[in-house]
Amino acid sequence: MCDYCAGDTALPLEVDLDQADNNSAERLEEGQRIILQQILEMKEMVTKDRAVKKENQAYLKNEYTGYRGSNTLLIMQDNTEKDVGELSLDSIDNPERLWPMSDDPYIFLSHTGRDDVKEEIARPTYWFLTKVLRVKAFLDDLSLSPGEKVMEALLPHAYKCTSALVILSPTFREREFCVRELNTFMARWRRKDGIRVLPALWLMKNVDGYHPDVDGLIWIGNQGTKYCVKYMLQILWPKLVREFDRPEMSRTQLKEHLVEYVKLHRGGIHAIPPDLEDIANYE
Repeated sequence: MCDYCAGDTALPLEVDLDQADNNSAERLEEGQRIILQQILEMKEMVTKDRAVKKENQAYLKNEYTGYRGSNTLLIMQDNTEKDVGELSLDSIDNPERLWPMSDDPYIFLSHTGRDDVKEEIARPTYWFLTKVLRVKAFLDDLSLSPGEKVMEALLPHAYKCTSALVILSPTFREREFCVRELNTFMARWRRKDGIRVLPALWLMKNVDGYHPDVDGLIWIGNQGTKYCVKYMLQILWPKLVREFDRPEMSRTQLKEHLVEYVKLHRGGIHAIPPDLEDIANYE
């Protein structure tokens, strides 16, 4: 027989009922707090999920504002948008170090091959820059060598150039390399490496759908003309003359240069657009 069972008296069982009640209350309170926290987290997840679904629906309906992050987006064939980023190569980590900006003026002409931009504006302007203003310039099919891969060929010039004349026309955002070029120039501009980004509107009233930073840099806004000769002689070329600190030219002098361009290139590989053929009648 154990000591506690010996004798007439048994050991009393002592229980602190108050302490037990307190412990139960604390456990209940902690359980309620955990449940409440879980409910709040679930509500937050549901709210975020609804926001994402709403954004995706707007995106698919082409109701999205037109930009995400720091890039302008490419418009796909189904009218959705895609962030294609900048000009890049997997094998190149620091293109700005590999191809530092030129010490001499060097302007990159970025444009779409659609909207008649290349023949009506880009080619004549490239000629005017290189032959009249004596400024080194880059224009894709005139500056690239046959057989070169486009990305590998564009990338060095996009980083070496000191200026980028970006001719924004209605289909610009539908061309992947155009969007990549613009995003590359804007990334350089944000890093403040010295590049001059010169967006020029052609047949456009505004830059809705582009990244807001582009709107702040507009160099030539909506001019309300569809006549390429007027656009070059009265607006674009005079601004380029001033941009590169060349002596001012009268409209008559500018017209003479454009007439020379037409004469030199008439009958060449690339047909002269009707508006340029009519330069002689321009007043």
